[in-house]
Amino acid sequence: MMKKETDYKAWDYEDEPKCPFCGEEYVCAWELFRGESDGAEKTVVCDDCGREYTILQHVDVLYSTYTQEKMEEKYLEARRKHKRR
Repeated sequence: MMKKETDYKAWDYEDEPKCPFCGEEYVCAWELFRGESDGAEKTVVCDDCGREYTILQHVDVLYSTYTQEKMEEKYLEARRKHKRR
């Protein structure tokens, strides 16, 4: 049965983009978006079903800060946990 252009599934916030028509995963999308920022869009053709769709990139950057003393404590704690295994 031939699928209509309206037969699709939206895939939101996935680790890898998927074709909204057939579900095929677009592997290594990070290469496609290298150097791009949050909200970048790329139009691709699915290798499986041959249909065109758009990938929207979501970038989430997180930071942590510690004093040097706290970093040393965290390091020693991690070593102690590792030795217990």
